[in-house]
Amino acid sequence: MSTKSTLASGPNFQLYTDLFDHAGVYLEMAGVKFESSNDWVKVAIPFPIWEVVRQYAAVDLSMADKTDKEIWQMVESEVDHRIKRYAQAKEHEKSLVSMAGSLVYGAADTSREEQIVNGLDYYTELRERQSKIKLGILELQRLQRQSEGS
Repeated sequence: MSTKSTLASGPNFQLYTDLFDHAGVYLEMAGVKFESSNDWVKVAIPFPIWEVVRQYAAVDLSMADKTDKEIWQMVESEVDHRIKRYAQAKEHEKSLVSMAGSLVYGAADTSREEQIVNGLDYYTELRERQSKIKLGILELQRLQRQSEGS
C-alpha cells in the first residue's frame, strides 16, 4: 500500500506528500533536464507542470496557531462523537466504525480518557510540526523581502 498522497499529477509528473514522512512535498518528473551532485540538485520544471503545481497548497497549517484549550475542545468533541457513533452502530458495523480515526485516537471502544490522551498527543505534535513549518516560511519570506530591498 502506497503512503503517497497525490496533490497533482500528469503524464510525466507527480506532486505528492508522504503520509508518514513530514519532511515536505515531493515532485517526481520524467523526461526533464537536471543536474546533480552529492548535496545539490537543479531540475528544469517545464512551465505547464509549474502552472499545475503552483495551484496546490502543499502544506496544511490549520493547527499551527491553535491554543491548548482549542485542541482540548476539538479532541473532546471528536472523541465524544466517535463514542456515540460506535454505540449507535449495528453489531456488524462496529469494527468499521471503530477503525475511523483509530490512527489518531485508538479504537473507538477504548476508554474516553485514553482516546482523549491519544488525540491530545497527536494534535499537540501536529501543531508543533506545523508551527515550525510556518516559522520557516515566515523566515524565508523575511529573507526574500530583505534581498529585494538590497
